Amino acid sequence: ESREAVLLSLFLDDFEALVQALEAGLKLCSPGDIAATATLIATEFLARPRLCRLLSILAGVLENNVSEAAVVALKTEMLGLTARVAAALARALPQLPPDDCAWGAAIIGTLVAGLWPTAHPAPVVADVLSRPEFAPLKPTAEHDLERAVLVLLRGLAAA
Repeated sequence: ESREAVLLSLFLDDFEALVQALEAGLKLCSPGDIAATATLIATEFLARPRLCRLLSILAGVLENNVSEAAVVALKTEMLGLTARVAAALARALPQLPPDDCAWGAAIIGTLVAGLWPTAHPAPVVADVLSRPEFAPLKPTAEHDLERAVLVLLRGLAAA
């Protein structure tokens, strides 16, 4: 259909690879180990910068120049992949209800979508953020994604 359709195809390929890695890695985590789970999730996302870039432009750019049928196909595939992550999370974190695992799996993608562009700004913004007075405004994907996932999962476990 368009350049966006090609990028959506790449996105789904990368998302599938992420899901496979999470399924395999979560099997190796000790059941209930929230910290190890958060580390694994952050590590696997950050190992796929193209996926993170595409996720950050998914709603605002990629879904804007494709047909309704293409969006339905994309969302259907995303539902299935997210359900697989939720099931893997439920096995790894038995203290979380399945509904919370499903919500957590979906919202982690939203965290990545928001964090990635702010942690990887345009060159002029990066120059400004390198100034000491602006340091609090510059997140780092490596530190902040893991911390956000850890806080999210701990919060769900405490709820």
